[in-house]
Amino acid sequence: MDADNSRVSDEEIRLTGAKDSSGSSALRIALLWEELQRNLQRSPTAALGLLDIANSRSETDPGTVASLQPAIAKAAHSAVENFPSSEAWEFIGALAKKTRDSAFAAALPLIGDAAGNLAAKSPGSAVVFIEQSALHDAVLAILPQIASGLKEGFGPNVESRRSAMRTCQFFCLF
Repeated sequence: MDADNSRVSDEEIRLTGAKDSSGSSALRIALLWEELQRNLQRSPTAALGLLDIANSRSETDPGTVASLQPAIAKAAHSAVENFPSSEAWEFIGALAKKTRDSAFAAALPLIGDAAGNLAAKSPGSAVVFIEQSALHDAVLAILPQIASGLKEGFGPNVESRRSAMRTCQFFCLF
């Protein structure tokens, strides 16, 4: 067995928790993991696939958690910089939901930082995101950073805009 094959086998065992690393399912998962890691640099959405794989394991390897948390943060910030705001909010919401109540919950403040940056950059879409998210627990966890970003994004006119939003919300009820 050469070095690449033994590395895949080690990765298989770590990801699947399998004692027998000869299973084709374990190999497919390990190969998918490696492909997603390679794609992470150019596609932040690969982080969602990595989280799906890691969260599907009955026990999460501490090394996997340690290596994936910075990648989650980088993916969140990359989405903020490169995606249209509505897609970035959708991505931030998905990341937050996949990390909440998992071994990756420590990455939630990092996702929140990216959400705060996005709220500052695009406050209107942040309000829409909050209204549409039904305040899922994961969104509640990053709400302070979003609020901070909104304050920065709306600037000194925050009171007048907040009043206008309340008026809009009132009329939207009818």
